[in-house]
Amino acid sequence: MLKYLFFMQKGSLIDWKYNQSRSFDLLRFPMAIFVVFAHMAPITVNPISSDFSFFSWQGIHNFIGLFISKGIALVTVPTFFLISGYLFFLNLNGWDWNGYKKKLKSRKHTLFIPYIVWNVLSFLLIVGKDLATAFTNGQPLGEATGFFDKYWSSFLWNCCSWGEAQYSWVPWLSYETGPIDLPLWFIRDLMVIALLSPVVYMFVKKTRIWGVIVLMFLYVSHLWPNLPGLSASTLYFVLGAYFAINGYNVVCFARKYRYVFFSMFLISFSFFFYFYQSNIDLTGISQNLFIFSGVFCAFVVSSLFIEKKDIIPNKLLVGSCFFVYAEHNCMPIGALSKVDLIIENLIPGESYWEDTVRLIFCPLIAVALLVGVYWMLKRYTPKIANVLSGNR
Repeated sequence: MLKYLFFMQKGSLIDWKYNQSRSFDLLRFPMAIFVVFAHMAPITVNPISSDFSFFSWQGIHNFIGLFISKGIALVTVPTFFLISGYLFFLNLNGWDWNGYKKKLKSRKHTLFIPYIVWNVLSFLLIVGKDLATAFTNGQPLGEATGFFDKYWSSFLWNCCSWGEAQYSWVPWLSYETGPIDLPLWFIRDLMVIALLSPVVYMFVKKTRIWGVIVLMFLYVSHLWPNLPGLSASTLYFVLGAYFAINGYNVVCFARKYRYVFFSMFLISFSFFFYFYQSNIDLTGISQNLFIFSGVFCAFVVSSLFIEKKDIIPNKLLVGSCFFVYAEHNCMPIGALSKVDLIIENLIPGESYWEDTVRLIFCPLIAVALLVGVYWMLKRYTPKIANVLSGNR
């Protein structure tokens, strides 16, 4: 059993419970960075059938876009869901409705309130911008409410959609949706699955590992419909719940099967790389397989850093994660697009080496900017900072 036990390795004792807790914290900020990389959304093509050299600047740009923005970056949200599911059911000895209410009350401050604030703020700023533009141009204000009329009833839920795909064996289109502050779609889904945690608990207890295997099959095969609030990523919440309810240590499991997970990641990403844009079925399956294996690879890497270097995650960086998620790609700052525009002006031109520089450095600069803003808010307006960052 992979319990919270000390494990003998190279003549020393490792506290796996401590290692797991630190690993969870250590992963939070890198996950935020890779989410920003994902939203760079570079234009990529199949590298096998392309008419450019793999080692040209276009080839390098294409590979970085595939490997980071459309590869490693996609591992972040499932990892976050697994951690969230694990922590929700941690130390739960049988189902406890009082404990359930307590956890939901806690998540009201860490998820619900900042989610509402960020989306309402974004919506009002967009509507206000439209009204200001109409007023400046002397247009009737009634003509500038198109955005409001179209999205007022859905901006908190599913006014945005992306990633539409049709798989040969699935009779419905597969696509994802999000609120007006699009990066917070996973917070919406996390709140929904947290509300359904009694169902998750009963499912895990009744079906045990077989239920999880069935859900993962639905996930990998794309048979799970991406319903608003119940996207395929919520399955990782169930997986985290399975580990916690059965008393298994995630890091121990990842380390025990590390060679399997790293091999699976490399092989499945190679298939993704080869069939990208040429076969949607094989691309989709291989993508989900490298995401699944990549989640556990992330735990292996973080736990090794904790074990070998005894790294203590920086509180400021960990606390800024929600702020980075919410603000990197929306009003009022929209750090990623603004940094991209500035660097594009500093490095004018349309060559691929310039695009590669922007692809690598724009997310890093945007995150650094947002951490700086968060630090200032935390120092001078701590109450506002707490609301905007989920009381981290």
